[in-house]
Amino acid sequence: MKRLNLFILIAALMPFAAVAHAGDIREPASPFDTGTSATHHATGKIAKVDGTANMLTLAHGPVTTLNWPPMTMAFGVQNTRLLDKLSEGQTIDFEFTYDGSNYIITEVQ
Repeated sequence: MKRLNLFILIAALMPFAAVAHAGDIREPASPFDTGTSATHHATGKIAKVDGTANMLTLAHGPVTTLNWPPMTMAFGVQNTRLLDKLSEGQTIDFEFTYDGSNYIITEVQ
């Protein structure tokens, strides 16, 4: 009878133990949540210059700091005057950061 009572008590407390430890589980950091201080570098070919949206679409190589493979994606630009100096088909080295919602090019070489 004591064993049965102990088993019932343990079974009743199990959900509370799981909840207590759930806060200890940490998800791996998302590459989209890198913070604003992280600066990343890549090389890419300009696929589109969009002055209306202040965006550059780049077919870029791998970004090792984010574990990204090569891909094509749009980036915002920190300095919109930069768009006047760039053209489709041009290959650039660039640095970018994440502002919490978008990837923003901060420097082009």
